[in-house]
Amino acid sequence: MSNIRNMKQEFINSVLGSPAEASADALQSNMNQLLNSFFNLSFVGMVILSPKTHRFVHINDQTCVLTGYSREELLEKTWREITHPDDLEYALTQIFKLYNREADSVIFEHRIIRKNGSAAIVTADVKCISRPDGDIEYVIATAQDITQRR
Repeated sequence: MSNIRNMKQEFINSVLGSPAEASADALQSNMNQLLNSFFNLSFVGMVILSPKTHRFVHINDQTCVLTGYSREELLEKTWREITHPDDLEYALTQIFKLYNREADSVIFEHRIIRKNGSAAIVTADVKCISRPDGDIEYVIATAQDITQRR
C-alpha cells in the first residue's frame, strides 16, 4: 500500500512540484496547466456554457472536430442552435432537471447538426457549477460521438 502512496506522491510532485519547492502561484499555474491539458484531451468534446445565454464559453478541439465548426464560429452559437430540432425539446427537458435542482447531472443522447448539415448522435453528460449562493455559474458538458454505434 505504501508503494502505491509513494507512486501517487511522485506523480503529484511531477505535476505540481514538491510542496517544499512550490509557491502558491507556481502551484496554481501548474494546476491550471494540468486542467487545461485535461480539458483539451481529444477523446471527447468538452464545453463550458453560459446558463443564461446558452452560449459556448470555452470549447476544446474535439468539439470543433465533432461539429465541423471552428472555435470562433461556436463561440457565436448556442448549444440550442446545433441541437437537432426534433431533439431540442427532449434536451431542454434534461437540462431543466439541472436548473430546477432535480438532478446533480444528466446524461442523455441526442442529435447535433454539424456545419455541413449532417447529423451526429452524441451522448451528452451535463453538470452545473454553482456559486456559493446557489446560483448556477456555468454549465459543463462532455459530448461523445456514438453515431457509428447506431
